[in-house]
Amino acid sequence: MAKGIPVIGRAPDKKAKIINVDELGNLKVSQLESKLDGIENKLVALEQKLTDGSQKVTLSGTDVVIGLLADRPPASEMRGRGYYAWDETDGHKLKYSDGTDWVVNQ
Repeated sequence: MAKGIPVIGRAPDKKAKIINVDELGNLKVSQLESKLDGIENKLVALEQKLTDGSQKVTLSGTDVVIGLLADRPPASEMRGRGYYAWDETDGHKLKYSDGTDWVVNQ
């Protein structure tokens, strides 16, 4: 068996096993099922926290709206958001609202 190449198969107990070779050439065997169980437990715990509200999520980034230049709302209504006008003719199709004007992000 080549070093570092995992082989995945089923043991007589029908559980998936991973066999690998360590840096000394020794066989390493671990149960794939136990690793998956650990991941599943973490996902269940995260789902519970998101459901009961104890896990807070913060999103960041810029919301960008796509449309026609004629349909672009005033910059004062879109502070901090972007607007991509595919029919813009000045070469800058994507502009951002600074709360007053539509500006090109440098």
